[in-house]
Amino acid sequence: EGRGESLDAAKIFREGGFDEAGLKKEGVSIKGKIAREGLALAKLDPHLFGLVVSGDIPPARGAAIAGSKRTWCRTGRASRS
Repeated sequence: EGRGESLDAAKIFREGGFDEAGLKKEGVSIKGKIAREGLALAKLDPHLFGLVVSGDIPPARGAAIAGSKRTWCRTGRASRS
């Protein structure tokens, strides 16, 4: 915590296949904003994650999308799941 940004954390979490339980097992605190937001971003589908990486969607918004109860398709339209 306190180093890097949430997008950096998300990239590491995705590449390593880490979920919340895996991070806790590795001793990573998920209480901080960067870790929480990074974990949420790591859950985005590849298309939406790419939009965050490219800067088209801000990381905070991407994390909010990942935490919503909606399913996002490639068109960017939401549907209730």
